[in-house]
Amino acid sequence: PGQLQVGQQLTGTVESIHDYGAFVDVGARRDGLLHISAVAKELIEDIHDYLKVRQEVQVWVTDVRDDGKFKLTMIESSPHGALEVGQKLAGTVRSVRDFGAFVDVG
Repeated sequence: PGQLQVGQQLTGTVESIHDYGAFVDVGARRDGLLHISAVAKELIEDIHDYLKVRQEVQVWVTDVRDDGKFKLTMIESSPHGALEVGQKLAGTVRSVRDFGAFVDVG
């Protein structure tokens, strides 16, 4: 797809799956990292419940490094756009862990 840019939406193919995430071929020089936390809004216990090798996925570029490595997400951008510190949002608590809570704000 030429030069990758943050925010760019791409269609890719899952090439390999690991405990920490998956590598996705989007036609770039190398495969992009799709971290397990960027697969779905909810906390994922087993990535294999969400992804399979050779599965086609819709992804967005979240980071591009000078060395050609890049990160991807399957989670669409927030409908809220850019958030500001102190801004109040309505949300739904999805799960509570020892370290905090996961809240869906849209």
